[in-house]
Amino acid sequence: MGDTIQDPAKQLEDALLQLQDLAKQDPELLKKKIWDTASAISFLVMEAKKGDFKPGWSANLKDAEGQSVFTKEDMDLVEAVIDMYVKPLFSDIQKGGAKPTTPKPAKGAKPTTPKPAKGAKGAKPGTDTPGKPDATPGTATPGTATPGTATPGTASTTKPSETHPPIIPTSGGLVQEKKPSSLPSLPIHLSDISMDVIFWKVKKFIDGLDDTAHKFSREMGPFKFFYDAPMDFRIPVVDPVVTPVLTLIPIPPRIIPVLLEVIVETVRVIFSTGPMSNDLVRKLLSLVLAIIDVSKGNWKHALLSMAGYFGKNPMLVGIVGKVFLTILQRVAPDILTSLVFTSYMSAKSLVIGTLAWLVTTFSPDFARKIISRTLSKMNAPDGPLGKARAIIEKKMESDPKYELRFKEVLESLNVSFDDLQNLQMIARQPAIMCSKEFQDALDGIRMIPPMRLIFELYNIPTDPDTVNYVCGQFKNLPIEQTIKAGLDDVLGKTEPPSVHDSDEIEAKSEAKPEGKEDEKKPEAKPEGKEDEKKPEAKPEAKPEGKEDEKKPEAKPEAKKPEGKKPEAKKTNVKYVGSQRIVTPKKR
Repeated sequence: MGDTIQDPAKQLEDALLQLQDLAKQDPELLKKKIWDTASAISFLVMEAKKGDFKPGWSANLKDAEGQSVFTKEDMDLVEAVIDMYVKPLFSDIQKGGAKPTTPKPAKGAKPTTPKPAKGAKGAKPGTDTPGKPDATPGTATPGTATPGTATPGTASTTKPSETHPPIIPTSGGLVQEKKPSSLPSLPIHLSDISMDVIFWKVKKFIDGLDDTAHKFSREMGPFKFFYDAPMDFRIPVVDPVVTPVLTLIPIPPRIIPVLLEVIVETVRVIFSTGPMSNDLVRKLLSLVLAIIDVSKGNWKHALLSMAGYFGKNPMLVGIVGKVFLTILQRVAPDILTSLVFTSYMSAKSLVIGTLAWLVTTFSPDFARKIISRTLSKMNAPDGPLGKARAIIEKKMESDPKYELRFKEVLESLNVSFDDLQNLQMIARQPAIMCSKEFQDALDGIRMIPPMRLIFELYNIPTDPDTVNYVCGQFKNLPIEQTIKAGLDDVLGKTEPPSVHDSDEIEAKSEAKPEGKEDEKKPEAKPEGKEDEKKPEAKPEAKPEGKEDEKKPEAKPEAKKPEGKKPEAKKTNVKYVGSQRIVTPKKR
């Protein structure tokens, strides 16, 4: 250990810098670090005690993959520290504590043996009894501690908590011990209990499956040959009109999987309905069709094809579903995402009225207080809704166009516990619900799943993915900027010009020609400069002469198409039977 402590001043400086960095960190993060460090030290002490502090005890520490937790240098360092500071504590406790097997009687008292407790028939001396722990080898005594047991005054050797695995300090930092668990752990946080969070997770999961299936079909599927074929397949077909009887017809290779699916689907329908109905054939063809769909990269089509395995009606439903999915695949990806998200928002709006009534009617007092506090914070003058009202009122006073457009919006910007339906109007204004102030006011709501559900059913974004998709340019901006940008954007792009605006435009258009005449009049005022005007008039007359020059130029242009006709005379045309033979004419 003498080699490790070479420069105390440098170590003190490093420790002070580390403490300074820790003081700047989040208190919750500091609590976690303290807990992890205490867990690591306790774990090392227990493992050293299990190994009786013998050299090499740290080599038994393995991770989940069976690899050693420490390197050779780390082992020597950890064992040296434990031997110096921890081992003496256990050695002092064990001195004189393990030899006596029975307590010595006091002077003048007869030695007695402990009686077994009531109800413990058959208990023999030398065994553990309540209040009289035996000191025989292999049992626990007040002064000793054997591996795997816990005694008063000594460290417990119970396994670390499964919820907080121990942290092992190494030269590379703290390493958390990996312990295999028979049951998968599913950590659930209140912030994850959200319809929008689940929606985006499901959508990303489905998109990932689509990408994986598409890559499989293009890179290693059975139809890879058809997708990678550089040239069309030439299939000979009998054609009696042409001199050679067989004619090669080009077939695109990518159409072969489609034709194969159509043929199998047709045969399945034939053997599933009518007089040729056969359940066994229907089930076999449903499996074959599912394999074809997976090979094409359409795993959703494969699930619908498998529906035919369970009956005729499920088969028909699966066919309709496959047609619907095929149509959706032809839509642009961004439009399809917007269509799916809009359908999701519409479905939420169908149930929001009922749920709002349930919350306002049956919510307990603590929930009502939190909801009212949050809404009051939003309605306050310094809150997002209060600031929005102030900005809109100023705009309405300055321009009547704003009053016509945002009068209803201004009335809805006053939300209370009894008027939760007004949130529906706010949800249609990204400039309000996407502002930084509004999103900060939702922090308390995010930890109450029922109330968060209500806000999400109002289509108010509460999770990062929905905020990114809905808010766009308004994300994380102060409400003053979002409101001004939103008003200008709406009035500049979506509003048609009003009657007042059209009158102004007409007045401006009428004023412009008058201005131009005024500009031309000063040029016409100097009457004495007639000589200068004459040369100016000459260039004006020149274009008339140019028109005469252009006329002969226009004649060749009209004759050009006629000049192309003699080109047909340079070829000789002969007819042999029903065939027309064209040969170039010799010059």
